[in-house]
Amino acid sequence: MIILKSTYIADTATLESHLAAHLEWVEAGYANGNFLSSGLRDGGVGAVIMVTGLSKDEVMGLLGRDPFVINKVSDYEVVEFETMRTEGGFPQG
Repeated sequence: MIILKSTYIADTATLESHLAAHLEWVEAGYANGNFLSSGLRDGGVGAVIMVTGLSKDEVMGLLGRDPFVINKVSDYEVVEFETMRTEGGFPQG
């Protein structure tokens, strides 16, 4: 599993001008079954996306198509980990 931790690096106007395209990219991640959860970080400084079913290399390729990355709106920290325990129906892997 991979956690993407984004930090916004552009001003609000630039962020808003690329938001619709970024949200389409996020929707595609859910439609492909790769995104499990996403949301804004406290304070609106960025966001977090939980990714499953992709290797780190595949995630890096996916990030290369994110309009926020392409337009230098957000930097991402990529955290890869192996789930060892989950609650309920949360997937392992």
